[in-house]
This record gives sequence, C-alpha cells and structure tokens, in this order.
Amino acid sequence: MTTNYSHKLLAIAIGLLVIVSCEDIISVPDISTELVTILAPTENTVVQGDNTTFSWEENTLVDRYQVQVATPSFDTPVQIVLDTIIGDSIQGSRQFTTPLVTGEYQWRIRGINSDFETGYTTTSFSVIDTTTPANISGEIITLLAPINDPIIENAEINFTWDAIPNATEYIVQVATPNFISPIQILVNQSVNDASTTHTFEDGDYEWRVKAVNDSFETSYSTDSFSVDLNANLDDQLLTIIAPPDDFVTSNSNISLEWQQLDLATQYRVMIIDMGDNSIFLEDLTSETSLVVEFVSGTYTWKVRGENAQEQTLYTEQTITIQ
Repeated sequence: MTTNYSHKLLAIAIGLLVIVSCEDIISVPDISTELVTILAPTENTVVQGDNTTFSWEENTLVDRYQVQVATPSFDTPVQIVLDTIIGDSIQGSRQFTTPLVTGEYQWRIRGINSDFETGYTTTSFSVIDTTTPANISGEIITLLAPINDPIIENAEINFTWDAIPNATEYIVQVATPNFISPIQILVNQSVNDASTTHTFEDGDYEWRVKAVNDSFETSYSTDSFSVDLNANLDDQLLTIIAPPDDFVTSNSNISLEWQQLDLATQYRVMIIDMGDNSIFLEDLTSETSLVVEFVSGTYTWKVRGENAQEQTLYTEQTITIQ
C-alpha cells in the first residue's frame, strides 16, 4: 500500500514537471513595448537613384518584420507603395531594397512574433532622380576677363568666367565688331572648363558665354574688348574725375578719383604742399580712386598711369583745405 502511494506521488510530480517544462518551452516573449531601430533611410534623408535600401537593427525576440512605405505620408497617404513581411535571420542588421520613383515618402517597420508585435518606427525621406539634369536656366554667368571694354595690346587673349554648378559645358562666341551687327563670328566653341584662349588681330570685338547641360541652358553674358597691337600707354592722357580743379573745402577727408586707362596696371598719386613745396603724400594704387586725409593748406595733386614698360604724363589739379 505504501509502495503504491509512493508511486502515485512520483507520477504526479513527474507530470507537474512535464507541464511546467512544456509551458517554459512554448512561452513567447512579449515584444509589445519594443521598437525596431531604423538605420537607413533616417529622417529627412535624400536618396539618389532608382533603388532605395531600407535597413534596421536585428531584434532577437522578433520572428519577422513588416515593412510599409507610403507617399507622401501615412497620415495623408496618396498611395501605400509597399507592404511586405520579411522573415527573420541571424544577421546583426537587416536590409531590403526596392525601386522608388522621385517623390516624398514615409517608411515604417515593426517586429512580429507568434503572439506579439512591436509598435511601428516611422521616418520620412525623399527620392530624387539623378538622371535628370539640374535646371540652370536662371543662373547668370559672371565674366571675369576681358571686361569693361579694355584695349588689349596682346594678340593672344585668355577669356575667363565663373563656373556654374551643374553645367556640363560652355558655349563661347566672339564676333566682330558686335553681335547686333556682326561682320564675322570668329569663335563658336564648346568648352568644359571656365576659360579658353584665342588669338586676334587689331579690331573691336564682343564675346559671350552661356552654360549648358543635357536639358537646360543659361542666357548669354556679353562684354566687349578691342585689340590694338600698336597701342602705347605713354600716348594716353589720364582724366581726373573728382574733385574739380581749384576745389575749396573745409572737409579733411577727400576722395581723389580718375578714369581708368586700359593699358595701365597701377596709378601713381603725388600730393605737393604748396606752402613749402614739400611732398605731402606719394602712393601707388591699382584702383582708380584714393581717399586722403588732408590738413589745412593748399595742395597740388597729380596722378599718372603706369605699367611695367610705360607711363603717362601726370595730370594735375589744385585743392585747398580751409
């Protein structure tokens, strides 16, 4: 009797152990408070190209993942462009690639196991088509040289301008004497860089440049120049603009201004104090103006143009500071 009773107790204990073990085996982790960590594309990412790759961190408690993509958003969807279930793996991170057209999107992901699911993790991104060239039609090319109708002594001229982003080439043209009534189009060239060099004879010319890509182009930027292979700086006379001759003022700071000479690379300014005939100031500048702080007195001031080989005569005037 005692033996049978012991056997019954043992059987009951074994049964309970089996039940507990089975419950442990079939227990499913609750992932409802979990979130899947998105790796890419993250918030406000701009994806370039035809294919978009979605990636996220692996969650060991998740059996599979639900990935959805909407345009432009899940709050106001025009279209749910993707809704798919992706199985689990032993990788440290997961990814999924799909083609998307240009536009604004949101994507979201959640993890799922047999009894539970995580909340959605959501982020916004956009896709741009890199095969469509940028619209450069509103850009303006800045010409660097030659500009402002210079007289050039050299037959070989280097044309330069500021490059335009997203331009693939530039169209360069040179006409004589101008593009309104051209006698001849001397240059009509496509170049990839923002400069080009050509040789010219004596004469008057206009040059212009526009930027282009596969779909768009800018307007032309135009300037003029002249070539005089026999021009000499010492044959020219510099003209003073301001102040006028015999100028009288009580201001001590005076801006001295003169016209630009095409062949001059710098200007020499001399100011003589007429009280004792001493040099009050001597200065070299590449600009066409110079601000001078005077003291009371009467002065002769003069300016000439210079380059490495030649110089003009001085042009002079008087000024009185009261």
